[in-house]
Amino acid sequence: MLPKTQNSLISNKELMLKYAHEDCMLSFNLLFKEHNRNMIGYIMYQYGTTEDVAQDIVSQTWEKIIKSKASYKPIAKFRTYLYRILFNTHIDHYRKTRTVQLCSYSFIENSNDFAIDYPNKQFNDILKYEVHLKLSRAIQSLPKQQAVVIKLHYLEGLKVKDIAQITDQSHECAKSRLRYAKKGIKKHLFKSGIDSSIIQYYITEAEDL
Repeated sequence: MLPKTQNSLISNKELMLKYAHEDCMLSFNLLFKEHNRNMIGYIMYQYGTTEDVAQDIVSQTWEKIIKSKASYKPIAKFRTYLYRILFNTHIDHYRKTRTVQLCSYSFIENSNDFAIDYPNKQFNDILKYEVHLKLSRAIQSLPKQQAVVIKLHYLEGLKVKDIAQITDQSHECAKSRLRYAKKGIKKHLFKSGIDSSIIQYYITEAEDL
């Protein structure tokens, strides 16, 4: 029996390879169990969809993974591979419906019982305090492409190189958009009365390559 993927000797890549080449459903089930709920939460938070729509997008993502498993190559991290398919599936959905917003800030502000264990602890802390309301508005004020990059970086804890692969842009372009997004958020938070020391704590200038 395969061990759980978290804190185990078997990586997500190895599980996917086992599923791709040996049709091991246990491996697929472990991947599904580890990522499915976070994927649904990510789509709901990132794009302001209902849970039903998010579940539909995530289900389509898994279907694509199943259909294309034979061509899987463990070049990038499995999470990068997974979220690139999820990102593209959402784009397809958006093109068909034209009703999905970049992010629903009313959903963030009115949600008291919805929580996701995002890997970036700093952003989790932000969401627990009143400052998250002003932060969400700061992100809303950004150009769409910058907002996507900043949320993938902070919400999903992704590095610039992974963001570049998921969003199909160059490393330098993603890096530049992240830098400008940070500056834009800092400026917006400062104008809204957030103390500069708090801004510096949460929005650092350190590059995550």
